Order: sequence, then C-alpha cells, then structure tokens
Amino acid sequence: MLGKLIKYDLIYASKVFLLIHGIYLLICVALRILIMDRLDFDARPEVFMTPVTLITVLMIFVLSAVTLATSLLIALRFYRNLFGREGYLSWTLPASPSEHLLAKFLSGFLLAAVDITIIATGIVIIVTGPNVAEAYRQIASEMTEILGVSLGAYSLKLFFFTVLFSFTSVIQIYFCVALGQLFQGHRVLFAIAFYFLTGFVVEILSTLLLLVSGLLTEQMTFSTSAFNLGQYTEKLYLITGMLSVILAAGEYIAAQYIMKKKINLI
Repeated sequence: MLGKLIKYDLIYASKVFLLIHGIYLLICVALRILIMDRLDFDARPEVFMTPVTLITVLMIFVLSAVTLATSLLIALRFYRNLFGREGYLSWTLPASPSEHLLAKFLSGFLLAAVDITIIATGIVIIVTGPNVAEAYRQIASEMTEILGVSLGAYSLKLFFFTVLFSFTSVIQIYFCVALGQLFQGHRVLFAIAFYFLTGFVVEILSTLLLLVSGLLTEQMTFSTSAFNLGQYTEKLYLITGMLSVILAAGEYIAAQYIMKKKINLI
C-alpha cells in the first residue's frame, strides 16, 4: 500500500511539476542563447554588467517562483488528499495514518530533491558557455584561494547538502498543515501562519547557534586573509543542518500524533 500511495502522489503532481520545470529550463536555455553567449567579458565592465545584472535579477525571481510552486504543490497534495474532500476516501484505504504520512514524506522529498536538481541544471546551462568559462579562468586561482577548493567542488558540495536537507522543508510543510487542522473554520489560514512562525523560530535558533559556535563572528571578519569560505560554509551547513534535523524529527512526530489522535474532517 505504501508504494501505491507514493505512486498516486507522484502521478498527481507530475503534470504540473513537469510543466513548471519545463518552462524553467526553456527560460534558462533562452537566457543562455540570447544573452549569455553574446556577452564579451573582455570588454569594459559597464558593457556586460547591465545584462549580467538583468539575468541575475530575473533568475532570482524565476527561482523563487519555481521553488514556491513546488512547495505549494507538495502542501496542496497533502492537504487535499488527507484533510480536504479527498480525505473522506483516503482514510477508508487500508493504510494507517503513519503510512499516509510516510508516503507523503517520501513523495514530497522526491519532488523537492528533483526540484533542486533541475534548478541546478538550469543554472549550469546558463553559466557554462565558452565565453563564461574563459572569463572564469582568469580569476580561477583567486576563487580557489577564497573557497579553499575549486568552484566546481564547492558547488557540488552545496548541491548535495541542499538535496540532503531538503526533507526538512517538506516535514515543516506537513507539520504546519496538520497543526492548522486543529483550528476548525480557519484551517488554511492557521496553517500558513504556523509556516511563517516556524520559519521565524528556525531563523532565531540558527542565529543563536551561529553566535554560540562563533561562526557569526567569522562571517563579520570575512575580509581577513585567514577566512576560508569553503570551510565556513561546511560548518554552517552542518550546524544548521543538525538543528533542522532535530526540529524536523519533532515536527514529524507531532504531525503523526495529530493525524492519529486529533484528525477531524467535519
């Protein structure tokens, strides 16, 4: 039954998910062909900085939209399938609340991981043109000194860390949706409020951990010659990652308890 639940979740999400990310990849290809491949990085900085800035701003907007769309897709599937009208049918299936939550977690994590992978692919498409590679070769040694490793190794490490800990955002979504069900009449509103509240709490706890560990001090002294951005980022991900895992474990247990003991579709 667990496998069937995951299969149905992925089938439900596949059309919208593929459409959103297909459009994203088309945008990246268009930016590469129409703008990035035409830039001359040997020209004066003011000549190519305007289009580079334009691409950067556009990509921030597009990446935010794609990430938000994926999160909404995961949240809506969880809410509609278990707490909306579909919930009356879903809870008649021979599956326990724990199985339903585990299925949603696994399918949500898979979507989040694929989302990150496709986003990374789009970025690679944009920045791997011959002209960009040649421009980077001129500053490669300085970047390696700052990062402590090559840019490729640094980017790969960030990618794996991001994919690895993406499950925490999925659990946070499910926890907030489940928690919102305790407030009849305003379930969606409270779920959204709890999502922003938990995000704020995580930021506060992360900042406190950075203060205690001394990493915040290192960040403030970024200009010192002894500072290694690669090592700093690795420590940052480990500390915030451990915090996220601990919080995610608590949120998962709480969501499971709510689904077992407090669920009420009336």
